[in-house]
Amino acid sequence: MKHNKPLVSILLPDLTSGGAEQCFLIIAKHLVDQGYKVHLLVWEPKGALLKQVPKEVELVILPTSSLWQRFIVNALAKPSFISPIHQIALLSKKSRHALPSLRHYLKQHQPNVMIAALPYANILAVWARSASPSTRIIVSERTMLSFQVIQAKRWRRRQLIKAAGAIYPAADGVVCVSQATADDLHQHAGLDRKLLHVIYNPVVTPELLAMAEQSLDHPWFQEHQPPVILAAGRLHPVKDYPTLLQAFALARQQQPMRLVILGEGELLDELQQLAKQLGIDHDVRFTGFVTNPFQYMKRAAMLVLSSRFEGLPGVLIQALACGTPVISTDCPGGSSEILDQGRYGTLVPVADPQALAQAILHTLHNPMDSKLLKQRSLDFHANTCMAAYEQLCQ
Repeated sequence: MKHNKPLVSILLPDLTSGGAEQCFLIIAKHLVDQGYKVHLLVWEPKGALLKQVPKEVELVILPTSSLWQRFIVNALAKPSFISPIHQIALLSKKSRHALPSLRHYLKQHQPNVMIAALPYANILAVWARSASPSTRIIVSERTMLSFQVIQAKRWRRRQLIKAAGAIYPAADGVVCVSQATADDLHQHAGLDRKLLHVIYNPVVTPELLAMAEQSLDHPWFQEHQPPVILAAGRLHPVKDYPTLLQAFALARQQQPMRLVILGEGELLDELQQLAKQLGIDHDVRFTGFVTNPFQYMKRAAMLVLSSRFEGLPGVLIQALACGTPVISTDCPGGSSEILDQGRYGTLVPVADPQALAQAILHTLHNPMDSKLLKQRSLDFHANTCMAAYEQLCQ
């Protein structure tokens, strides 16, 4: 493919099956289609999405090295309100050790723009920028960082909001995936509004719509079966699947239904045990990672998001694009923005199984019009969102 526009580099820790990783694969593909040369950089070559990197995008593995210390002085952003020792300690060992490789890459290739996503990659990108002063550094926040910090168990993660306030101003811009995310960084990290760019994730693509139409060979989604409630996302505490399981158990007492949860994570055994304790294990399935979640969304009775906080939950948008009714907790983050305060889906309080169960039953009997939902999803179409990203890359 002929590239007639500058090199854009995208920096991620790895390619696990998270929303940020999926989003940036879409961004990378779109930029290539628009004539940009795109390098996708990771320092851990792992994750289910490795096989989904578009062939036109060059995947660059950043070797990790224990000789990172000699590069720290030149790499640190200044001014800073966190001491260099504390800044270094913020990163995981593997991300710290990728710094020399990232600096070498920047010196060699000097991309026009480097876009980083997720806190560790953001910090690393800012630290490395002195290796190529002409490269514009754009960092990206995908969630409500202040809430992530509150729930963090590790010391370094509890310091991330302070690190964002000290380090992100040295970037050329901060992309926030929702207005709520931008408000959070302004209020809790003290970032100047002029630095923040709200750009919704380019979730809806022609590929998504085509994949939703593919047939699904699953006995629960055949005719004359009980309705299927769908959830999708990492099996992680922030998603609060225990509340969903409890709500499903309550709703299931009123009528037959089933629950399918797409995604993988460290809480699988714990959640399976809870389903068994609630007596619903025969009607709950944990599928793990699936390459095509949209064929499930298209055929589910609804999609439910039970999170404690979010950035811009792509699964809600994906479900809307499939014409599927949605329920979400009214959690800090972008859920209420997507649903326009409840116009395009039901919002329920966080961690309230009773309210969620009632919403499930109500939605089963009073589903929203699929045409209305699909129309709303167009506000998050890739063509709309990517125009803003292209402005950052010029």
